[in-house]
Amino acid sequence: MTRYWDRQNSVLAFWTDPVSETPEWIADRIDAFVERASASTGIAAWRLGDGAQWRGSRAERAALIRRFPSPGATGAPDGEDGYALSVAGTTADRVFIQCTVMAGDPYPGRRTPMHSVSVRLQKLEARGQDPELGLRLLGDVAVAFDPAAARWSLDGMSAFATRRGFQVPEGNATWVNDAVAAVTTVAEGVAADRVGNGVLLTTPADWSGERIAAAIRATLDANGIADVPRRPAGA
Repeated sequence: MTRYWDRQNSVLAFWTDPVSETPEWIADRIDAFVERASASTGIAAWRLGDGAQWRGSRAERAALIRRFPSPGATGAPDGEDGYALSVAGTTADRVFIQCTVMAGDPYPGRRTPMHSVSVRLQKLEARGQDPELGLRLLGDVAVAFDPAAARWSLDGMSAFATRRGFQVPEGNATWVNDAVAAVTTVAEGVAADRVGNGVLLTTPADWSGERIAAAIRATLDANGIADVPRRPAGA
């Protein structure tokens, strides 16, 4: 079967405060995402990268997490550098959704965050998909993981987005946690709505990627929002 890939139809979120991210902690947050995303997408079954179904008691789900230790800087997959795994499912209209979680590392990262969630949407057929699906999944990630910042982007947006690493990113929609900064003013055309413990910034659907990026960036700048502060491990 031919697969049609929306390269930039994706959600990305990250956080920077190393906390006690045990396998149970990670499992609870993935479970919260799966519950919300199932309601958003209609997906009834989610599976891990090795084909195992995401289900069971809290202890059983934590055991699933332990099967995916990250090799980290040492190259030894022993859980000391956290865990990296994906859960995925397919909607009734043939959109494959994969959520990848990296968590449990005791350090926030240097150039890029070591604690992140990414969600990719892949069409398995040529017919169109719900353009708001990615936006709903952004909200699901924001509520389930309570990250520092998150964004949803469609194809072509990356050409105009300039923020990288630990900076709050521009996207077709951007979410900012209250703990990072308060959003008190927005650029013309940008809407701000409460979602979870933060503010979701959105723009009109008919705007170009260049205009969207400029408006989101102007909003972030107007509120003094740039880098997400990093707290050293153990602080």
